[in-house]
Amino acid sequence: TYISSGTINNDEVQLRRFGRNALVDSGAVPSPGDTNDSGVVLSAGFNGGWIHSDIGVTPLGFLFTNPVGGLTFRPKLSEAVMLRFTIEQRAVTDGVLSYAGVKDTRNGVTFGGVVKRGGSLGIEIDTGDFGAIEKGPATNQRFGAFFYGTQRSESIAPRSMR
Repeated sequence: TYISSGTINNDEVQLRRFGRNALVDSGAVPSPGDTNDSGVVLSAGFNGGWIHSDIGVTPLGFLFTNPVGGLTFRPKLSEAVMLRFTIEQRAVTDGVLSYAGVKDTRNGVTFGGVVKRGGSLGIEIDTGDFGAIEKGPATNQRFGAFFYGTQRSESIAPRSMR
C-alpha cells in the first residue's frame, strides 16, 4: 500500500498549517518534506453461512500499525428476511495523517493512525422478485495519536434495492 498527499509548498503560510508549526515563532518554520508512506497489509477472512469475520492490520511499515477487523452475524428470521449485526474496528483512510500517521519534524511528535470502532444493525429482505438492504442504527467512535475521539451515530434509508 502506498499513500501520498504530496509536498507542502515551502512558504511560511502553508508550513504554519502543518502540525504544531503554527506555534513556532516567526522565522524559519521547518518543512515536513513529502508526506507519504508505504507498507504491507496482512489480513484474513472467514465466511461461514450466517457468520462473517475478518482480521488484519493496517499496513506494516506505516508510522502506526493498528489491528483491524470485524464480525457480522446474519441470522435468518424467515426464508426472505435476515437480520444483520456488525461490530468492527476499521482504519480511517481519508489521508496520510489519519491512515499512516505523520511525524512533526519540529518536535518529533507523531499524529494520526486513526481507527473507528463501532457497530450497526440492519435487515435484509430478498423475496426473489424484490430485495432491499436497510441499514438501521449505527454508531462508531474514532481513536488515534493526538486525535481526540469523536462519536458518530447514523441511520440510513435503503442503500440497495432491486
